[in-house]
Amino acid sequence: MPRKTVKGQAFGTKAKEALAEKVHEKTVRVVWKEKDRYGRIVGDVHVGDRNINAEMVREGWVWWKACRESTNCSRLIVCPTVG
Repeated sequence: MPRKTVKGQAFGTKAKEALAEKVHEKTVRVVWKEKDRYGRIVGDVHVGDRNINAEMVREGWVWWKACRESTNCSRLIVCPTVG
């Protein structure tokens, strides 16, 4: 399991693989909150009753960043980590 943040997000491939194991060939529901400055959807990913965002954070694959209140992105997952 990952433990520390890596500058430049070099562990992104492993985090992507962990996410793929959770959602590949499954029906997912995305509860989107907004679009970021690049036009990407920012939201919560669910498989059934599971909150995949929360699982990824709890397992240490990613961490979330609480942004300023005006940006409304307190649930945004931002940075892959490494063990």
